[in-house]
Amino acid sequence: MVENIEQVLARGDRIQLLVDRTEDLQAHAQQFQKQGRQLRNRMWWQNTKMKLCFALIILIVLIVIVLIACFSGGNRCIPKKEQQPAAASPTP
Repeated sequence: MVENIEQVLARGDRIQLLVDRTEDLQAHAQQFQKQGRQLRNRMWWQNTKMKLCFALIILIVLIVIVLIACFSGGNRCIPKKEQQPAAASPTP
């Protein structure tokens, strides 16, 4: 009888230990999930900033190329106005 009581008490202690470990594991899992979400958001912003920087650099390079092409002595960007033939003067 005493042996059974000792086994029940030992079992209760093991169950309590298991409950404590489970609660700790749950707390760590929530913390891990929160930190993972924060890291994911931080990396998304970093990636977005990098893409915007590349897009801005490409846009600046394109603008420079267009400006060089337009103002490098050639008039490729500005259409020339065609001179219209002079209207024939009526001869009296």
